[in-house]
Amino acid sequence: MKTSNHLILSTSPLSQPMKNPCRTANLACRYRFLYGRRPRYPTGKERDLETGLYYYGARYLDSKTSRWLSGDPAMGEYVPSAPIDDEARKRNGNLPGQGGVFNYVNLHVYHYAGNNPVKYVDPDGMDDVDASVIPDAVAKKIIMRDQRKLYENNSGCCLFNTLIGAVEERTVVNLTREQKDKIFSELNQGNEPAVESDGFVNRQNDVLAKALKEVGKDKEFSAEYSDTQPSNFDSLAPENVFTARSFDKDIHFNLGDSKGKFIWEPLKYNNPNNIRKGTTNDLRYIVFTRK
Repeated sequence: MKTSNHLILSTSPLSQPMKNPCRTANLACRYRFLYGRRPRYPTGKERDLETGLYYYGARYLDSKTSRWLSGDPAMGEYVPSAPIDDEARKRNGNLPGQGGVFNYVNLHVYHYAGNNPVKYVDPDGMDDVDASVIPDAVAKKIIMRDQRKLYENNSGCCLFNTLIGAVEERTVVNLTREQKDKIFSELNQGNEPAVESDGFVNRQNDVLAKALKEVGKDKEFSAEYSDTQPSNFDSLAPENVFTARSFDKDIHFNLGDSKGKFIWEPLKYNNPNNIRKGTTNDLRYIVFTRK
């Protein structure tokens, strides 16, 4: 309700009646009421003080309306494939978003947590998770991704940083930029370096071994990089397998989970829309083994 240059707030953001519905407030006061008392959202994301929005990695959330500001980046994955073989039929039976396009909620590409934020959370803007069972380790990893040190998007270090990101993800330990530069410097030695000066990686396993040593987990884990899916893939624990997602014939890589779903972008982009979060069939595998 508008009265002159003031607004009358008759309900709170949670649609509960306010104690004094007749009290007027100018736009600045209304803004502070709606956003000023929410330093963090339940998934641990910090609020941008200038916009009142929360950045989840894949997109921004307006907590007042529980709506994303951009469409669901996984929308393309909600559409079933032609059931021409067993693999396609298996995929169609396990579409993301709890049913893909057959779950009518997904037809609203801006909804948060299936329009049920009491039961579900969406920790990274990519998928809904049952809020009652989300492990502390998962929440910690999601927060850690926001704090990882990135290289500029013209550095050529995407695979190098993706490999280190896999180590950080598995060990739940972030490396500082100084530690990453140290690894780069030590592997950029000799006539046949493991990592070239332009960031090209010649020996991926050397990067993984150095990163494990730098985080102090080399006695606990070993890691191996493969251009093809391991023969024992189906028997491996998903938390021990990551993918280096390749785009444009190895021009760019970013980090994915065991199935190739986007996890983390290793380069810094001024425009988040440039981050490649869609699917790719060109996957490399990073497998961790406990010693």
